[in-house]
Amino acid sequence: MKRMIAIGLFVNAVLLVGILLREKNTVVHAEGGGGAPVVNGDVNGDGAIDISDTVYLLTSLYLGGPDPKAIECPSPAGMGLPATGQTKCYDTNGSEDRLVTDQLEAEWNARLRGLRESRDEYERAREVDHLAMDEEKKARIRALASDFPALWRNPKTPYRERKRMVRLLIEDVTLRKDDEISLNVRFKGGAVRSFLIPRLRASWEERRTPPEVVAQIDRLLDDHTEGEIAEILNEQGLVSGWGRSFDGRRVRVTRRLYKVRSRYTRLREAGFLKLEEAAKKLGICKWVVKERRAQGTLPVEVRKLNDMGEYMYKDPGWKDR
Repeated sequence: MKRMIAIGLFVNAVLLVGILLREKNTVVHAEGGGGAPVVNGDVNGDGAIDISDTVYLLTSLYLGGPDPKAIECPSPAGMGLPATGQTKCYDTNGSEDRLVTDQLEAEWNARLRGLRESRDEYERAREVDHLAMDEEKKARIRALASDFPALWRNPKTPYRERKRMVRLLIEDVTLRKDDEISLNVRFKGGAVRSFLIPRLRASWEERRTPPEVVAQIDRLLDDHTEGEIAEILNEQGLVSGWGRSFDGRRVRVTRRLYKVRSRYTRLREAGFLKLEEAAKKLGICKWVVKERRAQGTLPVEVRKLNDMGEYMYKDPGWKDR
């Protein structure tokens, strides 16, 4: 507190010196002599008002120096005391010593009390406003929870406002792109919601034949030609990636596109021979093989290769593994 008072006194003293220097630079003594200065501010009585008066006053207050020189009160016809905050003159008998210091300290304390009261009042008002604001926010949040969907879907709500609404509700969003898009949303309150969103596919992906159709073609090729497979798929209601029904050519294109083993490859792996090979193995000509196949008198198993009337014949010497 003393340090604050000292700073205040120093500032007031400097201001006092400046004011008095502008008003009057000479010291006037009262009638009758006595040597006491009349001008307020000449605390060392040297007849001039300068920085030495400030040093003299501070030395008196804090270093045990001599007391300030008393001043004579101006006559009633005079201009009165300067505006230094002092309301009385020093008496020549020293009965009101240090009056200026006491008054300045009292005013300083009054200002501090006023400052504390203002701060306390501000804090009380702030707490009241904070509580009222909290209740208001709760009411608005509860209303928003029920009105948010309607507000979002309202065609009059601009996209700018929708962006602001999202920023107020959502903290961040995490995306992971696999066969599906995994979406994790973290809200401002800490809640987390996860969503799975179908990934947008390219045009060629949209026209891909469904995997279950490809698998069905793969299974049927063991026992059927491509034309027969097309009839079976159409009966089952399966379609191509373009949404069209199947025929032999479309089954063949699908098989090649998805690298499915052909019927010829499957029959060869099972020990079946072409017509020429079978005729040589059986020791008869090709036409006899065809005739006996039509009559059903061939001693070997016969499988239909394709829809063009070609067949394959089991190798007589083949042993199933």
